[in-house]
Parts: sequence; C-alpha cells; structure tokens
Amino acid sequence: MLQNVILAVLIGFAQVPLYAPYAHQVVLAGGFSALQDQQFGAGIMWTFGDVPFGIALSMLVQKWLISQSDEAKIPPPLSRISEVPILEQTEHTM
Repeated sequence: MLQNVILAVLIGFAQVPLYAPYAHQVVLAGGFSALQDQQFGAGIMWTFGDVPFGIALSMLVQKWLISQSDEAKIPPPLSRISEVPILEQTEHTM
C-alpha cells in the first residue's frame, strides 16, 4: 500500500512528464496534455489502488466488532453452583 501511495504522489506532483516518448506529444486523445494525462493516471492509481486495502481493512474491523459484541453477550461463569440448594421431591398422596 505504501509503495502505491509514494509512486502515485511522485507521478502526480511531477512538474514535467516523466515518460520521455510520451512527453513530446502536445495534445493527446481527449484534449489532455502529457502532464495532465500523467496526473490523471496517478489519481486513478492512487484511488483504485487503495480500494482492495480499504475492503480488507473494513472486513477486519467488522470481524473484530462482531467478536467484541459476542464476548459482551457471554454471561460470567457461576462460581458457586455447588451452594445452590437441591429441593427434594416429595410425593403427595391423596
């Protein structure tokens, strides 16, 4: 993830086009200059490169939150269960 961000920042904030064979073209398809096209590509790379990371992070957070709520629902163990009186069953005759 970090390498994606660093590369996108370097490409996006460059003052000149970095790819020499591409830089000599004044206007590209769509009316963009080589520098504008490079910056647009860096924006796409930065945005969509982080989508899988964001999905994975949100899944981990969701699983963690679910595990926290499950732990909160578990009642504490009964420590004195042997001290509970046992009622004897008696038979009543009519």
